[in-house]
Amino acid sequence: VVVKGTTKGTVTDFDGKYCIKAKKGDTLVFSHVSYGTVEKVVGDSDTINVTLTDSGQQLDEVVITALGIKRKPDEITTSTEVVKGDELTKSSASNTAQALTGKVSGLVISQNNSGVDSESTIVLRGFRSFSGNNEALVVIDGVPSTLAMLNSLDPESIASTNIIKGANGGALYGSEGANGVIIVETKKGSKSHDIDVTVKSSITAEDLAYLPLRQTRYGQGWAVGGIFQHYVFENGGWGPEFDGSIVPVGLPLHDGSYRMLPYESQGYDNIKEFFQTGLTFQNNITIASGDKDGYFNLDIGRRDREFIVKDDKQDRTNFAVRAGKKMGKLKADVAVNYIVGNSGYATAGLYRDLLQTPTNVDLTLFDDSDNTTHWNGYFFSPYWKRDNIRSYNNNNRVKGNVTLAYELNDNITLKSTLDVYNSNNHAYNYNNGYADPAYVQDLTGYQRTTQSSYGTSLSRYRQMYEDLMASFDYELSDDFKLSGNTGVIAKQIKSNYKAMSGDNLTIPGFYNISNITGTPNVTDTKSTQTSLGVFADATLGYKDYLFLNVTGRNDWNSTLAPENRSFFYPSVGLSFIPTKAFDNFGGDILDRMKVALSYVSVGNTTTKPYDINDTYYQPHATASSSSFFYGNFPFEGINSFIPYSSITDPQIVNELVTSYELNVNLEFLKRRVMLDFAGYKGVNTNQQSSISTSYASGLTSNTINIGEAETSGFEVDLNLVPVKTENMKWDLHFSYATSKMIVTKVSDQSDSVELNTQLTGGNSLYSIFAEVGEEFPLIKGTDYLRDPQGRVIINPANGMPLFGSNFVALGTAAPKHVFGFNTSFKYKNLTFSATADYRTGHKFASGTKYDLSWSGYNVESAVNGRHEFIYPNSVIETSPGVFVENTSVATGGPNDSAFLNYFSDNYTSVGNNFVLDATAFKVRELALSYDFSKDLIKNTGIDALSFSLFARNPFTVLSKENKGYADPEASAGTGRFVGISNTNNYPTSKTAGFGVKLTF
Repeated sequence: VVVKGTTKGTVTDFDGKYCIKAKKGDTLVFSHVSYGTVEKVVGDSDTINVTLTDSGQQLDEVVITALGIKRKPDEITTSTEVVKGDELTKSSASNTAQALTGKVSGLVISQNNSGVDSESTIVLRGFRSFSGNNEALVVIDGVPSTLAMLNSLDPESIASTNIIKGANGGALYGSEGANGVIIVETKKGSKSHDIDVTVKSSITAEDLAYLPLRQTRYGQGWAVGGIFQHYVFENGGWGPEFDGSIVPVGLPLHDGSYRMLPYESQGYDNIKEFFQTGLTFQNNITIASGDKDGYFNLDIGRRDREFIVKDDKQDRTNFAVRAGKKMGKLKADVAVNYIVGNSGYATAGLYRDLLQTPTNVDLTLFDDSDNTTHWNGYFFSPYWKRDNIRSYNNNNRVKGNVTLAYELNDNITLKSTLDVYNSNNHAYNYNNGYADPAYVQDLTGYQRTTQSSYGTSLSRYRQMYEDLMASFDYELSDDFKLSGNTGVIAKQIKSNYKAMSGDNLTIPGFYNISNITGTPNVTDTKSTQTSLGVFADATLGYKDYLFLNVTGRNDWNSTLAPENRSFFYPSVGLSFIPTKAFDNFGGDILDRMKVALSYVSVGNTTTKPYDINDTYYQPHATASSSSFFYGNFPFEGINSFIPYSSITDPQIVNELVTSYELNVNLEFLKRRVMLDFAGYKGVNTNQQSSISTSYASGLTSNTINIGEAETSGFEVDLNLVPVKTENMKWDLHFSYATSKMIVTKVSDQSDSVELNTQLTGGNSLYSIFAEVGEEFPLIKGTDYLRDPQGRVIINPANGMPLFGSNFVALGTAAPKHVFGFNTSFKYKNLTFSATADYRTGHKFASGTKYDLSWSGYNVESAVNGRHEFIYPNSVIETSPGVFVENTSVATGGPNDSAFLNYFSDNYTSVGNNFVLDATAFKVRELALSYDFSKDLIKNTGIDALSFSLFARNPFTVLSKENKGYADPEASAGTGRFVGISNTNNYPTSKTAGFGVKLTF
């Protein structure tokens, strides 16, 4: 509300109330973004009420872009997408990455583990590099940060998230932004003069979404003497067919007797009994206030989570304060985030032990955590592992920044930001140790032994960031406007990691380094890296419909050799709005059209401190490392040092990412229909990647500049408002994204490079490769030998399918097609929203299927009975190059042992058997909320009250060949490890909950 012709104004409060000084005859102007403007002349009455109507026009909004620079959407020459804060909190997601999933086209979030301390990877527009550094940069309140810090923030404290999808984010943010940027702006408070207090609480229940399908026809046992036999303590499912008879199960009890149970299936999901229903409690309070010259926001949040594995717990307490004040020409903004987190969880590998559970075993009878009476004589009890091999973490994160901006005049503003981010993590882990008693060893002929151990570590990370920037804004004439920014950025990162560990605890259960036997293993590492960047950015606007943006930046990075530390990169972009340039362009149908083109070049480096230096470590001879190799050092007080087996080329140079992008934005029928298109193509040269080397060289890997790759793709976003009335509104959002990275060069010596070896069962079955002419990441592995028609060749002597030792291409790990769907339907005070997506066109390798196959739980080993069979679509080579259809030579015969050997030896030696279609349809979120009308709560002292029901991952549909083995998004690690899943990941979970929010 403004007095026309003056700078005197105010804003209305939550109920639309306002107070302003004006005299009779003055004109009050009432306005609100996306609504029409109303003018009223002040008369004799001291009360003026108005109602604004929806204008249906584009919001005159601004978008926070790189370095906190605010731009109007028309000025932006690259593809961006904004997710508002309330979109992140509809389903009480535990972290921001989880809340963003499915809401942004081109954004793929993968979960690296599914435990209580889960981690994620964020990739925008697919892969650009086979170095493993493909993750988007996270920026919080204008300062580069980390994904760990983002996921530690309380989503309630976030005002908005702006995603810069392409390499354009690196034009001003430097090399870290080459893979896109996620810009997070925390809440600043309100301008209502009043103090608003908002309290939000929710409770969420968590359960398994699905488990792998396992065979339920055959029980505990192994094939001995050519016959499937029942063995009471066997981990395999190679026993006789279920017949319902009463049989002993597991190792003998302490009195020598056995548990006697029916020899029948408990169901493929009997291992579900190990898991519990997890509960998460989230509570948040926000206090906000402010006026036109200042703001204040305090957010306090607490989250307590008990995972689906008993005693795996996590708690997190968040304190976030942001305040700002304008004092004449000076503006000050202060933001502080303090997060304390604690977690405790069982060891990795517990799930793999569970998968070795025969389907005839009732787990509820074995929950005593006693290895000596476990159902399995070769693996540890998962209950014992859960209670005796554990890790704990305590993490404290503090991020604070101060931004000062001073208006030199109407055209030039100086701004400086100082930011400090500290993370301290104290961790410890223990293994209580176990050795089988003699009578168990006599029964099984095997000893399960693990030494007791204890380890503790302290890691510290500190990032110091400072920038100084001058911004200018000039109207050169009635038609031309020039704005821009220039400045310098300095950043220093220091890290320190100390760890001590040892074996054989003298006093059981006393977890202290003084309790180990012998000299502890000690690690003490420190590193410092610095970077400096200077940049300039200018935008020339013509008549508010044509904008030219030019940037340039030069970086110096201390992790490169002095002669290679400096690298420069520019960008240029053009934005044109024909609906403003031409009268009645588009008539009454097309409200707005924008076309933008951009070219960006960004330098990028993945080298870490001291990578290019010759570094050494002090070896210690152990039981597993002979003194012949290491020498008997230290000897008489003299130490020995040997070089690391992984090195980096001292003359390695920065990668260079160049990208071309086209954007088209269309708005129809007063923004009832909006269509956005973004197409891009890029080239990445001088890629920095670690490659495997011959062991004869004394090295295991070498990081060098090895190749080039091209990336391309496009995204389409369609927003519809099919219903919009006074009481009802229905919003729909559809998106489609496709991207691919084609390797165009590996090195002068080779067209293919293996980036990691995924060992399964001691056999190298599959791995991730970069190969010229192929999409990356490429999964290659062993496969059957086939005739020219693709039929499997059978050994005529024993019926076994023949397979090769050479790796062949088995599929690409990145999704080629990602379809997204979001909807919100509001009727009066009731709102329903949903988020879903469909990913297809890619593969993943499942370690779970491998484990089930050798141990006899693979469904395919039982579906047609366990007897010899004619291998489908197989042939026999009768003479060199001549193949005939196989109709008589059987596989898996002539006895039970031969059938077992086929699955445990032959089948599990072929990587292609475990590379599966990664297609998945997921309903990510469902939320239903009800806002109470003000009339119902007007006498309660509460300004607003709402209740909500929500669910995350309630429905998932996997590909036919992925029988619940794993979530295709779960991977063994980040970067190059995508597409490889293993049993260190727990099964995916789903959640449902209830929340309440009130404001007073």
